[in-house]
Amino acid sequence: MIKAASWNVRGLNGLDHQRAVDQLVRDHHISFLGLIETRVSQANVQRTRRNLLKNWSWFEDYSGPAGRIWLAWDSLEVGIDVLEIGSQFIHSRAVHKRMHTRCLITVLYGDYDIIPRRELWTALRTLSTGIQDEPWLILGILMP
Repeated sequence: MIKAASWNVRGLNGLDHQRAVDQLVRDHHISFLGLIETRVSQANVQRTRRNLLKNWSWFEDYSGPAGRIWLAWDSLEVGIDVLEIGSQFIHSRAVHKRMHTRCLITVLYGDYDIIPRRELWTALRTLSTGIQDEPWLILGILMP
């Protein structure tokens, strides 16, 4: 089974938040993590990742502001294939390497404004039309 979680860390530059992420993963045996609102500049990605989740794999989307969404996974347990990137989400397929089970995981960070949020809902509906016989986990924040 893939144990997945997401966290709106509201900044990942400080060592205290980085240690808290490591602790969360250890305490709950998480193998996939979506980090939202990291506020890490693209220039600081490598430095920040060196302090986090040793030997994990990473995917960050910097098409939006300051790395809004990061994916992290234990590559000894899980394989991740990023399928689609939107302005408010990253959609991926996860495969558990030992159990050979798979699921879709979408990590999202919805916009505050109604128009972009409607675009997110439209994108999710579009993604859903291509899903057959595969579990789909949606993690993240949908603003009110």
